[in-house]
Amino acid sequence: MRELDLLLQDMEEIALIKNRIEATLAPLAGTGESGHITQQARFQLNVLDRRIASFKKHIIHYRMVPLASIFRRLESATIRTSAQLGKKIRLIFDSGNTRVDKQITDALVDPLIHLLRNAVDHGIEDPQFRSANGKPENGTISLTAYQQGSSVFIEISDDGSGIDTDTILQKALSADLADKDKTYSDSEVLDFIFRPGFSTSKDVTDISGRGVGMDVVKTELNKLGGTIRIQTTRGKGTHFYMQIPVTQAILPAFFISSGDTVLGLPSLFVKSIQPYEKNRCMYVQNQLFYRLDNEPSRAIHIPRLLGIDNLETEIRVVVQIQHFDQLFSFLVEDMIEEKEVTITPLKGKLSQLPLFSAICNFSAESVGFILDIPYLISLLRGENEQA
Repeated sequence: MRELDLLLQDMEEIALIKNRIEATLAPLAGTGESGHITQQARFQLNVLDRRIASFKKHIIHYRMVPLASIFRRLESATIRTSAQLGKKIRLIFDSGNTRVDKQITDALVDPLIHLLRNAVDHGIEDPQFRSANGKPENGTISLTAYQQGSSVFIEISDDGSGIDTDTILQKALSADLADKDKTYSDSEVLDFIFRPGFSTSKDVTDISGRGVGMDVVKTELNKLGGTIRIQTTRGKGTHFYMQIPVTQAILPAFFISSGDTVLGLPSLFVKSIQPYEKNRCMYVQNQLFYRLDNEPSRAIHIPRLLGIDNLETEIRVVVQIQHFDQLFSFLVEDMIEEKEVTITPLKGKLSQLPLFSAICNFSAESVGFILDIPYLISLLRGENEQA
């Protein structure tokens, strides 16, 4: 796998050299012999561009492995947990022919095991309780996955007791995580589960209380460029929905400019791009909203967030971001283009910048910073100090 990573890096270097050649040829464009030579050179560079893109796709193809390749480890961990707890379960795993970058597949093992163990420990009831309440003694836990575009969707569900949102809210209030004067929707209450150290269990168990909480699950998925949400029904069960990219190596993204900075928004989150209209902006309890299709959505003023807002800053574009069933508005200065880029994880001091998830070579002259969309959404929800 490392050899493939090195090949991908080499292809990115070749692409940068091609961009530099194009920049060098630009002043020579015109009429006469030099213009003709430049035109021919550009034609050959376009051919090279297509070959580079084709080569990258071949590399990505060889990085892919079936998601089912990790099912045996997931199944073993789940069965051991049910045996320890004396619970009867029926496991259903179905990923069809879904293939994912091996780097992502390996990183998914621990978060998925934690969710499955959690479903056995806290979701599925004891056989006697289930029988007394008209349920089959065997609880059902299923993991299904499918690919759509450049994303893979994974669902883990159980037919257990569900999550008591009242208990979650009370715990959040007692931990000063929630505002007693605010009314929360069920989805907002369930989001408290992903706060660091949050737990409703009175006792730490050997099964799912080993210090790897739901906050770690969410953090690991966010590192992969993924997201997670919960749906639950008391007495009927719980569903965890995850969305992750097929690969971390190449990312389709919309690129915007903010001041002199080039920023990338992963395409899988972008629903629409529209011209900015100032009269659609509003503040409610000191929170910024933007009205799209007559529905106000929480908004982020990107230049202000980056600390580069000044008198010359002019918002021209609104990017509508979709995170599961919720919509958000990102107010930006200019849209540049959408394209696929090879991304590199942040290292050194750059890794301490929570607003960004990766960097890329946007052009021969500039680097692009990929915005961490899940983190920005957590800011809007007030889950981080920067909100």
